[in-house]
Formats: sequence, structure tokens, C-alpha cells
Amino acid sequence: MGMSRLEVNVRRLLSQCENMAKEDSQDWRLHKYISALDEMVSSLQSQPVKPNKETMSEYVRRVDFLKGLSETHKLSNPVEKVVATQLLSHGAVASTETVTKEIHQKTTSKYTKELRDQLFQSDKSSDEIRQRKQKTTGEDLDALLKFHHSMQEKIAEDMLSLARNLKEQSQLADCK
Repeated sequence: MGMSRLEVNVRRLLSQCENMAKEDSQDWRLHKYISALDEMVSSLQSQPVKPNKETMSEYVRRVDFLKGLSETHKLSNPVEKVVATQLLSHGAVASTETVTKEIHQKTTSKYTKELRDQLFQSDKSSDEIRQRKQKTTGEDLDALLKFHHSMQEKIAEDMLSLARNLKEQSQLADCK
């Protein structure tokens, strides 16, 4: 017996979701695809003619893994992400799917790197910010002094110009 149209669509969408998760788990479409895939698997289970139990359990495991991956991505703390990713491996990655294992390894390494960056850059970033503030304060002060100096020169030139105009007007008034 052949596969139903729904099962073919489930396989195609499952493959697409796994490829998207492997390449870029931050894609906004991935979450939508996973929810649609979950609905499709649920409707596939409720059909009278459905695949055998092993195939269905494999679909469910893979969809649950992708849902867990999507939920892990929503976490904000890198420590929580690493822990959640490690918890994913106990159920879903036990399958023989190499794609699922690869996704799990990439995700774990990405979140571990994110955690490492957060831990090691905390001291650097605060030093850089402090240096930047001192530097910009000095630069701001220099710019402010330069601005005031140029304004004083402009005012002095305007005063000289006004004095010349006043002198010329008074000389013209005396001549008449």
C-alpha cells in the first residue's frame, strides 16, 4: 500500500523543517512550519488508514524534537539554552536519524559558544565601555572648547564689522 498525500506532505515538511533547523534555527518561518507539522501529524494519527506504529512514533519523536528546539530558541539566558538543549538529547535524538543528531550537535555547540562569549566578554565589554566613556568625555570637552572658541571669534568679527559700519555712518553723517 502506498503513502497517502498527507503522509507525503508530512515527510516533505519534516525534511524541510530539519534542514531549516540545521541551517538557521532563528528563521521565523521555522516555528510556523513546526506548528503546522504538528497539526499534520495529529491528523495523520487520526486517519483510518495510517502508517505503521514505528513510522508514526518516529514522526512524533522528530516533531517533538523540533518543537523542543523551537522552544529552546525562545529562551533568553544562554545557560538555560544549553541545559534545555542537553535535555532534548535524552528522548528525541536517541533515534537513528543522522540529521537529528547533526541538528542537536550544531545547536549545542552554538549555545555553548554563546554562553562562553557571554562569560568571557563581560570583563572586556565593561573595560571598553569605561575607556570609551573617558575617551568620549575628553573628545566632547575638546569639541565644546573648540565650539566656544569659534563662537567667540565670530562674535569678535561681528563686533568689528559693526564698529566699522558705525564709523562709516558717522563719517557720512558729518559730511552732510
